[in-house]
Parts: sequence; structure tokens; C-alpha cells
Amino acid sequence: MKVRVAILAVALAVTLAWAYGRLHARRERNGWTRPVDVVVYVLGDASPAEVGALGRQLEALAARLAADRASRGGGPVPFRFETVGPLRPERLPPVEAPGPSLLDRAGHALDLWRAERAARALAPEPDPGAFDVRVYLLAAGGASGSAFAEGIGEAGGEVGVVRAGLGGGALLAATAVVHEVLHTLGATDKYDGAGHAVAPDGLWDPGRSPPYPQLRAEIMVGEVPLGPGRGRLPESADEVGIGPRTAAEIGWEAR
Repeated sequence: MKVRVAILAVALAVTLAWAYGRLHARRERNGWTRPVDVVVYVLGDASPAEVGALGRQLEALAARLAADRASRGGGPVPFRFETVGPLRPERLPPVEAPGPSLLDRAGHALDLWRAERAARALAPEPDPGAFDVRVYLLAAGGASGSAFAEGIGEAGGEVGVVRAGLGGGALLAATAVVHEVLHTLGATDKYDGAGHAVAPDGLWDPGRSPPYPQLRAEIMVGEVPLGPGRGRLPESADEVGIGPRTAAEIGWEAR
């Protein structure tokens, strides 16, 4: 009996230490004393050229968002991205969010864990533990890869999954990657059922007069608002930004 109690006590201590470590790491990310480091594993039907284009768009978005960060008090460059791939593992991560039950969530977590192992077995470098957030991008490249993107990212978590076409250009996919990274940092979606910005939180510049057209797409919406219930996809990284509400959610300014 004493041995069993000791084993349970050790297990509890290890679990508490692990939970404390995760909580500390998450608080450090949102302290913005250093960049949030993100590794993006590109899985599936993508060419090296498309992976390179994705990396360049992520760098451009990082620079654009750094300007938004500077306008709110400066600090280091907020994001650093590293792309890995293309990889073609036998198992792919789930793109759909888990159901509401504990069993659904446990099954989803197991599927994701298995998929992560399969992907990282093909790319032993870099060390995933060196990054704050891991994103797995399921790519549809080449001529069949039209412009689309969707994904999931756990609020306060470390993992995001994106499914995106790369054949129509990498900007939309890169924007979806950053969108899911911001979910892990506490940002919420700011679009309606049709995918249009919900004012004022979904506007990059809610104080603009007149409010439309906006100059940039709020990253948690993904389109440049042209009017209530109307918008268009950004044409370059310069047309993407972080608005006041998202900035407050991720710790860039007071709520």
C-alpha cells in the first residue's frame, strides 16, 4: 500500500510540474519579451518551390505585424517562422475540431499525437521543443491546389493545423497559419457566418472615418472590408494587420 501511495504521489508531482511548465511557457509567450517562435511543417502535395514561397510570405507577414506591434509600444519582432518540408507522412493530423465529449477530445488528441510523431519522424530537425507553436499545414499544391484555407488552433495551446491550397499562391495559406498561431495566443475569430468582418472588433482600424473601405484585413477575419457584409481577400502581406481588439487579446495593449 505504501509503495502504491508513493508511486501515485510521484506521478502527481510529475503531472503538476508538467502543467506548471506549460502554464509558465504560455505566460512567457504572451509577455512579448521575445519573439514567438513558430515551426510550420508542410505536409502532402507541395513542391519545394511552394514551400519556399510560403516561407517568404510568412516572413512578409511577420514584418507587417511587427509594424503593428511597434505602433503599440515597440518591443522585439513578435514572430519568427521556420518552414519544414515538404513531408509526406503516412498519417495526417485531423483538420476538423473535436466533438464536445471527453471521449471525442481524447480521440482527437491521440490522432494529433500520432500524426505529429509520423511527421517529425521524417524531419528529426529542427527540435520541436525549441518552438513555442507548431503548425501542420496540409497542402494541396500544383495545378490542383486552388486558393483556399481552413484550420484549427487550440486557445492557449501549442499546436495548429491548417489545410490550404498552395497552387493559387501562398499568401492565403500564410495568413491562415498566422491566424491559427494567434488562436493559440488567445485571439478570437471576428467574422460572421458568411466570413465577413463583424464591426468594430473585426476592423483593423475601427476609428477610420468613414469606416469603409478599410486599408487592411484584420488577421482574425482574413479579408479587407469594403462595406458592411462585403470584403475582398488581401493582395499582399501589406494588406494584413492586427486590430485593437486582437492586440488586447494577445497582450499587446490593455483590454
